[in-house]
Amino acid sequence: MSSIPTSLFPILFAVLAAAAGLFFSRRPQDVPNALVSKILYAIAVGCLVIGLWTLMSSH
Repeated sequence: MSSIPTSLFPILFAVLAAAAGLFFSRRPQDVPNALVSKILYAIAVGCLVIGLWTLMSSH
């Protein structure tokens, strides 16, 4: 874990949140699962933006 740069952690969290959102969107459709998947996709997009911003600002 110590060999991973700190600026890549938000991108890793984005991948995990997108995978969880995909998991919840594949389940039988009902309102709670749809809401959870949308929230997880929004978190993934936010983490991706933060991760890319930290990568660009660290160089």
